[in-house]
Amino acid sequence: MQLLALNIFDRNLITIGVLALVFIALYLFNRYGKSESDRRSDRLQKQYAVLTADLLAEIPDEELAEAVVANVFAKMDARRPDLYRELPLQTPGRCAVTAAWLVDRELDASDFETMFASACGPLAELAADGLDRLNAPQAAAAIRAALVAETEESRAECHADYIEAREVEAVCRKMIDYIRDNADEFVDGEE
Repeated sequence: MQLLALNIFDRNLITIGVLALVFIALYLFNRYGKSESDRRSDRLQKQYAVLTADLLAEIPDEELAEAVVANVFAKMDARRPDLYRELPLQTPGRCAVTAAWLVDRELDASDFETMFASACGPLAELAADGLDRLNAPQAAAAIRAALVAETEESRAECHADYIEAREVEAVCRKMIDYIRDNADEFVDGEE
């Protein structure tokens, strides 16, 4: 019964201790509770927040498109990024590569049904325009066909067409070549 008869000072001390533990737990969860891809995304956005000509030239080919996407995301409101509205405000190259890269990754991992239901869904037309800019018209045509397809089966055919076109047209390589050939569209300048 002695435990129940704590004075006000002891109860306040216990309350402060419990609150301190809760705040420490929240801090640790926020700091270390992110998934590996979230931590990688955050790291890349910091690393490529400002793309200079020298930095762009140093980025290895296999990381180049992802660096451009990280640069674009670093420019957006982290609390409420609105790619559909903000992406077209970027340079034509940034818009093309970012939309194409995001939709391509989604379609490589899933199908049009899943992609249209995801955050990348509204970017499909921008991605098709971007693929045209990157000189990948078959991949662009497959996305446009999926946009107007009325059945799940026809969208599945469009997905198969996209995957084939992606390989034939070497979409990932075309992104890299476009960035290298048009570096001025991706450089922020010296800050």
